[in-house]
Amino acid sequence: AFDTEIGVRALMEAPTVRGLSGQLYSWSASDEMPQVVRLRQGEGRPLFCIHPGGGVSWAYRALGGAVRRPIIGIQQTPDDGERPRTVREMAEHYADLVQAEQPDGPYDLLGWSFGGVVAHQMATVLERRGARVRRLVLLDAALVESGTHRSPDEEFDEIDVLRYFVSKNADLPAPPEKASQEQLVEWIESHSSLGAAIPPAWMISHVVHNLRFNSELWHGHAPDVFNGAAVVFQAVGKELDAGYSRDWTRHVAGPVTEITVECEHNDILSTDMLDTYGDRLRAELEGGDDDQTR
Repeated sequence: AFDTEIGVRALMEAPTVRGLSGQLYSWSASDEMPQVVRLRQGEGRPLFCIHPGGGVSWAYRALGGAVRRPIIGIQQTPDDGERPRTVREMAEHYADLVQAEQPDGPYDLLGWSFGGVVAHQMATVLERRGARVRRLVLLDAALVESGTHRSPDEEFDEIDVLRYFVSKNADLPAPPEKASQEQLVEWIESHSSLGAAIPPAWMISHVVHNLRFNSELWHGHAPDVFNGAAVVFQAVGKELDAGYSRDWTRHVAGPVTEITVECEHNDILSTDMLDTYGDRLRAELEGGDDDQTR
């Protein structure tokens, strides 16, 4: 259900392996990591993309080929105060960030995985504030049925982040299967000539902490009803575990448009998959009665 890769892919997504150090590691310390980051420049109304479970929004850079407007990512910064106790509190805070960036609506929101759950709740918050959410797009965002609890498998460690990072670098050979974290770090360092690089320790810890924290919020969340419409892109490569659902019709009063994508959950923002459904995504975002950059 709440797979480790949900957050790890978001951390590691980049056009090239060698681009990682310049793009992801530009924040030399955790206090430099912004909550609002512009992922694509452009004209027109911005598309606000809410971080998945790992708390960082870099995966949405991949949307730049399909979305012809500014893309703004909302990120979960390292602890600098009291953390939200619920998805509702998180959504209230993120709605504040969105309205500070764009004071007047209507708003366009998008979220992948846990980010979709938060984006939906943000839509209800903005609606209560008297603003209009023009588009709500959910990328394979699942709901937790009442009474479903986290399983022991849903634990996340730093070595999971490192292993996933290595697995997504095509230039690298397979690492030792039973390597410890220290051995894996040494192995990555020994392959630096192939473009391998190690994320800063604070960033790895940040992602792991977010995965654990957000999983708890996700399992305790009972969504409100959004009175607008939603577009749901569903990855159909794997069935959800019992206790989880992609059915948003009970939580969206308006029309829910469901579009299937023939891929696994963790591949829905890959370049190859966006080549298959990017035109439909752009059409859904640009349709309607408000001016948009086409």
